[in-house]
Amino acid sequence: MSHNERELQSADLRQLAAKCRRLATEFYDAETVTKLRQMAADYDRLAYSKEQESRPAPQRMPDA
Repeated sequence: MSHNERELQSADLRQLAAKCRRLATEFYDAETVTKLRQMAADYDRLAYSKEQESRPAPQRMPDA
């Protein structure tokens, strides 16, 4: 993964995933389609991971 990819936000990664999926519909070569779909899945996983990292930890409710 390049340095630039590490700096991308989850929304950027989701856009890249969508672009890969769109491009996959424009190719007839099975190998290219497979690689683009895999790239989309990878970008989605990275976005999900970033989203989970940025969520605050759940806070425990004080005892009553």
